[in-house]
Amino acid sequence: MIKGKSGSIATLGILRKDTLLTLRVTRGPIPLPAVEVAYLLNATTGYIRLEKFSETSYEEFMKNLESLIDKGMKNLVIDLRGNGGGLLAEAVDIADELLDNKKLIVYTQGDKVGKKEYRAERPGLFEKGKVSILIDEYSASASEVVAGAIQDWCRGKIIGQTSYGKGLVQEEYSLENGAAVRLTVARYYTPLGRCIQQPYGIFDSTQKPTYFLNPCKDTLLASNGIKPDILITNGYDSLIFDSNKFKKVALQLTPFCFSFYQQHEKDFEKMNEPMQLLTNEPLQNKLSTAWDKMIESSVKGKLAEDESKFLKERMLATIARFKWREMGYFQILNSFDPVLKKAITITQ
Repeated sequence: MIKGKSGSIATLGILRKDTLLTLRVTRGPIPLPAVEVAYLLNATTGYIRLEKFSETSYEEFMKNLESLIDKGMKNLVIDLRGNGGGLLAEAVDIADELLDNKKLIVYTQGDKVGKKEYRAERPGLFEKGKVSILIDEYSASASEVVAGAIQDWCRGKIIGQTSYGKGLVQEEYSLENGAAVRLTVARYYTPLGRCIQQPYGIFDSTQKPTYFLNPCKDTLLASNGIKPDILITNGYDSLIFDSNKFKKVALQLTPFCFSFYQQHEKDFEKMNEPMQLLTNEPLQNKLSTAWDKMIESSVKGKLAEDESKFLKERMLATIARFKWREMGYFQILNSFDPVLKKAITITQ
């Protein structure tokens, strides 16, 4: 068991290739930041990737927002893709920094609990610059609260794929045996009154959908999550990720990246920032040769074109992570991302 008292020692056995390594590590708290990365995409456009809405999300968001503004940011892209939600209060506080004049951010309503409104209560740090929100089918709950408020007030553009559609308010009741039961007591609604939650039951094809108009005269669907203003995929929607060839190469990806980084660490020491990995021609030639050899030794025949492209992009990002941590990983991966490229075009 790795779990134990903070400050105590854990002895780990790590099998690396054919060698068993024994390591002694000190147990301690591991911080899990809500903001995975924040940086300038260009001279005036900032990027913040928010992984979750935890107790520190607003604090981390503000720290990075202030830093980007100090560096000259005029426009902002907030990436909520893969963000399954979290604390409503954190989502409201973040939306408050983007909306002005006591604007309604979200409200909750249920049969027994009544209606409760959440509004922008203070002067926001970024109420004027252009904003784009990136979402996908895994963006849920608190992510949809932020995206819905921005869309309903025409504050910015929502880009990507339709969100998950999770808009339930639940209360937790503890049981005597230590377990707990969560009961749904209300639903979230966007400022215009759109219910974020996906409907349950069998869909009635004869029932007409409900639409709302925002101040920009955009037609917005009433339910089933947040539909983007600009619908665009990451280009890998048709990729099944289930072929034997793909799995075999994917399992070798991290060991390959670590080995290559170790062998060429001196080359990386000469680089100042992640994007130089893509422009260093001698190193790219070495990397391509080593990558092709690894694939040839792992599988028979060639990978499908989309599988090969997907894995190579993540291989480059993973190598960058060894040198520049999350900043390196996301800067490289984002450089290939059609959704983010579209956001940059319309935000700047």
